[in-house]
Amino acid sequence: MTLINSSTSNSGRALVVCVCRGTTNWQRDLTAAIHNAAMPIELARVADLDDAIATVDRASGASVVLVDAPTGVHSKDAFVVERFRDRTTVVRIVSTVVEDSADLIRISPKDLTAEYVWRLCIESSRSRSSQHIDLRGSSTSDATTTQPGALELERGALIGIVDDDDRRRPLLALNLGVGLSEISTTGSCVMVDSARFPTAHLTLGCATGETDFRRLCEDARFASPKVSPQIDSYTIPFGRRQVQLPIVTGSTQQSFWNALTADAADRAMSWLCRSFNYSIFACEANLLGRRETGSLDIEERNLISRTLAQYADLVCVAVQPDAIGVKRWMNQLETLKSLRSEAQPIVTIVVERQRSPIARAQLVRTLNELAPRPSTYGFMDSCALGRRNSQRIAGIVSGTLRDTWERRAGSTNSPLAETEPLQRL
Repeated sequence: MTLINSSTSNSGRALVVCVCRGTTNWQRDLTAAIHNAAMPIELARVADLDDAIATVDRASGASVVLVDAPTGVHSKDAFVVERFRDRTTVVRIVSTVVEDSADLIRISPKDLTAEYVWRLCIESSRSRSSQHIDLRGSSTSDATTTQPGALELERGALIGIVDDDDRRRPLLALNLGVGLSEISTTGSCVMVDSARFPTAHLTLGCATGETDFRRLCEDARFASPKVSPQIDSYTIPFGRRQVQLPIVTGSTQQSFWNALTADAADRAMSWLCRSFNYSIFACEANLLGRRETGSLDIEERNLISRTLAQYADLVCVAVQPDAIGVKRWMNQLETLKSLRSEAQPIVTIVVERQRSPIARAQLVRTLNELAPRPSTYGFMDSCALGRRNSQRIAGIVSGTLRDTWERRAGSTNSPLAETEPLQRL
């Protein structure tokens, strides 16, 4: 495969794939026209349909496939359509003889202008947006005129647990998942271990399930928006009680993480948000990108954590109230400051042993003075599964989400409106 434009398929540009053997005149003219018009389009040339499908599947935005056809050949039109039937890709056959075809639209090379291809990219983008929620389209740096991570009526809340502690992260997510499941009167909750090195299954003392994060991303690619994902439920011991919670265990295949694209991650998150009131994603706090490190590889490796940091309705971070823990927490908030606007809430969970209300109030005042950006605070008595911890974390998270949506919309028209109130800490 030859890349004509050096941009990567994860850059958010529209992708146009030319399927032809060697360079054709129409492909050369189209490349020059798109370059001269400075359009946000990435052009790629491949030799066959298999390479075209592989290239499209790695794309994160709209995609168009242009297939060079010998004069008068229509026998492969139906085959081309079948290969791309389950994808939101717009396909055209480029032929010097344009005849009626029941399966696929043909176009003459002389009519293949840059403006025409751009309209095809818009058509593909609209088809994509009708299949899944655009998590990225709702966030902008101007918090006064838009609603970053705004809740659409047909989806629930996306919550990110961003923490580098492999033991604390799944415990925090499980406590939050159980707490939100118990206080939600109409909805449901799912927990997803989206860390590159997952530990939730180890915390539960079980193997990774059939529906792990890799399988979820694969199923979401072709899933109908009206079909809910099939997710395994796990029994979580909570003192004397046994609680059932749908959990997507993490993928231990590092090859999957190296091949994961922003489009695949968006679709998986959107699919869950359509099916559950609360979707909790737990991942490492690897938030650095190309701007901070100068490396695109690092930004792509940190795809999940950066996606959650930018587009989740709420992000949770944890802090151990000692010198090292507070310093790490400050560094996390400093990075989140560049990824999230102040209208997008962050909840800090302080993990420590029991303190008096006065001591906790003093600790919150100290953390507020050190914090690089505003945050809401909650407390966990220890890193353990328990009803007390789950209620506290769920109460502060649900309350913060409800307050955020009320400020934005001026109403409680959200899945959180029918959530039973808990006492705020």
